[in-house]
Amino acid sequence: KCSKMEEASSRTIVPMPSDARGKIDTALENKEKGNEFFKAGNFKKAVQKYSTALAYTKGLPGRASTNRVIDAMAPGMMNNDSNKISVEMETEINELEVVLKTNIANCYIKLGDGEKAIKNANEALALNPSAWKSMI
Repeated sequence: KCSKMEEASSRTIVPMPSDARGKIDTALENKEKGNEFFKAGNFKKAVQKYSTALAYTKGLPGRASTNRVIDAMAPGMMNNDSNKISVEMETEINELEVVLKTNIANCYIKLGDGEKAIKNANEALALNPSAWKSMI
């Protein structure tokens, strides 16, 4: 049996993407891994992957944010053109966040946690009120 320290040291460290496109792509990769866990019935792992994907979409420079700390840090990051968010990227990110929140809600339904399911479904609907899957 491995200790927590041994387990942590055996994990592969993946470098954080430095540009906006890389962060979006990493979010999409985590979403796909979450989908695989969901299909396998491992809903807790799926929530972890979907949540990791959300973390990559939050605080991207040029996006509207409710996090003042991220907003304070973002202006300095805006000087690099690879960090700027295009209208198309913003749309892609918003759609991805709706899907991720809906998927997390579905996981919590499967895990029997109605309160967290409703919270995430409501967050998806706040991002896109016509996201019909979030209403189910």
